[in-house]
Amino acid sequence: MESWIDYQQATKYLKRRNGQLSCDIESSEYVWLFTTSGIFSDGEQIWVLNDTETAEKGVRRLENPKKELQSHLVAGETFLTWQIKEDGKFIYGYYPGLQRILSNYNSVRHFPSVYALLEVIDFTGNYEDIRRAKKALQWGIAHLTLNHQHKKAIVICGRERKQGTDEIKLGAQAMPILALCKYQEVTKDASF
Repeated sequence: MESWIDYQQATKYLKRRNGQLSCDIESSEYVWLFTTSGIFSDGEQIWVLNDTETAEKGVRRLENPKKELQSHLVAGETFLTWQIKEDGKFIYGYYPGLQRILSNYNSVRHFPSVYALLEVIDFTGNYEDIRRAKKALQWGIAHLTLNHQHKKAIVICGRERKQGTDEIKLGAQAMPILALCKYQEVTKDASF
């Protein structure tokens, strides 16, 4: 199998991410290829991540899925609610090696995250998390939509970097609708 490295693109990416490079990667005499395996830990338990070359690579292996499902859903719900800041905006993730929070933000992440939270709340019956889900919906409506022609809301995906224009995609329009409908279904609150 023949492979190559696009040094120009790699250098451009590393400079953008880290600033200046500490060495000239193109002048390296050797390239080391290796495979990795991963684990996931909540600080108390360690789960092995699937390392097969399939679509399940990086997914936690469950020993007894039926038995573990409830606890994993509760843990996921807890984690997701912790990621909602007081204003309703999510913290999506971290660059652990760089000690930075992911800065890209868009409606295609925001509204599906709220929807997922509402689905799990419906399953677990943990209704005290509704307040945070509502905050997230309110934040999304206030910051990720545009009013257009007679106050119809259009969901924006994010800012187009080069032109500074709002990016609007058809798929992004469905997720707020699903999240709002799920909120109303779970809470019986028709305020949206």
